Amino acid sequence: MKGEMKAKNLLKFSLLLGISVQFLPGQTLWDNGSVQFNYGSFIPSNTWSVEGSIVPDETGGGSGGYYAAGADTSRLFTLGYKLTQVDSSLVGDLFAVLVTDTGAINTRTYTVNPLADMGTIFFWIPQLSYEFLMQVIDGDVSIDSLLTLNVRIATAGHITVNTVSPTSLSLGFQGAMLDPTTLETFVIANGLINLNNSLPTPDYVAGAVDFDFGGEWYSAAGNFNPIQDPDGAGGITTTSGDTISYSFMTYRLNNTENYDILGMTILNTEEMTSGSVPFVQPGTVDFPQANMFFVRNASFADLFMLISNPAVETLDSLSTTEIYLATSGEVTFTRTPAVWEGIFSAQMFPLGVTPVLVPLQNGSFSLTSEPYVSIREMPVHHQPFDMTLKPAYPNPFNPTVHIPFSLNQQESVELAIYDLNGRLVTTLVRGDMETGGHIIQWQPVNQSSGIYLVRLTAGTEIQTQKIIYLK
Repeated sequence: MKGEMKAKNLLKFSLLLGISVQFLPGQTLWDNGSVQFNYGSFIPSNTWSVEGSIVPDETGGGSGGYYAAGADTSRLFTLGYKLTQVDSSLVGDLFAVLVTDTGAINTRTYTVNPLADMGTIFFWIPQLSYEFLMQVIDGDVSIDSLLTLNVRIATAGHITVNTVSPTSLSLGFQGAMLDPTTLETFVIANGLINLNNSLPTPDYVAGAVDFDFGGEWYSAAGNFNPIQDPDGAGGITTTSGDTISYSFMTYRLNNTENYDILGMTILNTEEMTSGSVPFVQPGTVDFPQANMFFVRNASFADLFMLISNPAVETLDSLSTTEIYLATSGEVTFTRTPAVWEGIFSAQMFPLGVTPVLVPLQNGSFSLTSEPYVSIREMPVHHQPFDMTLKPAYPNPFNPTVHIPFSLNQQESVELAIYDLNGRLVTTLVRGDMETGGHIIQWQPVNQSSGIYLVRLTAGTEIQTQKIIYLK
């Protein structure tokens, strides 16, 4: 019995290792749609189907996914979930499809053969907790936690990609699934996934934002995709009648489930590439003008609502009550097709609480039209860490940044700087270093303004952070 259990766990581990992917820069995101298929032990007579938004905030179902492309690998990941109320808890089923190709994902049929290729697969996990479902959607799931689940994974079949575009995705699938725990098999037939994108297409798909809010320092950097990155920023240009709106939004996961979100919109009747614009209360008729809000402890659903419409009017629909509006101050900025950057400060007025102004100071932002190279940390299952990469300062910086880190033991270390395309800019440290704290300085030479990645490697551990160079 013990040997049989060990064999089943090893099988489950090998299968799940293949589906626990590190996603590349997200290029296309679909935030809603439908998933359906027939299933059964011998004859697929039962139906599993869901339809709705990727944001699981209530009972019901939803679906979504995204396409990510790198220099030599592309991945298409879609999922559908179904939530039901069991006693006082939400319990969900999860179905997901992963397609991997060495080039772009083509509209063709991909064979499912996990023994030869774990990059193309579909799987089904019933009876998940709501909290765990959120972790799966965020991509923050460890192998250890997946091993405890009843995962049914495809052992044979095919996935056919019919349509893949920025606005829609259509694919079909069928095959046989195995439950590695019980060794029970399921036949899957008539599988169909149709997804859509209702979110606006950002002009700037990644960025970094820093500011001081009432004495608390806020810093966030990442792709404008909360499914991919727990922190991020991006910018969107919209036109309504004679008014042009330049909006940017940044978000930061401040604990396991809530977000801090800052949004800013510059409005004018003419195109702007630079300038200094005052913050005014909503409803002011003078142009140009800027509006800004800061939201604390927002839910995942709140965040997606604001990404769909990053405007002050959206605040009325949020679940959080910790909302602040700018009443004075200004933003100074420059915009090009590749980079939008600037500085800002304001007095923030809280809604629905004691009317005490909160200063927002030393604000800076730098947004880019190119996605970050996504470097996500795999869960670490041992303590203490052999090293700690501490926040670089100042950040943003010019001309020099200080990069502090500490080692718990003598270790062979590499400290390097990369650009957003993953190209090595410079190696600052390579070799053995003593236990304790260290501070390394970097002064860019012949480098353009923008966002760079600091990568610290010590033994088998890797830690990264983003820094902004402003000339």
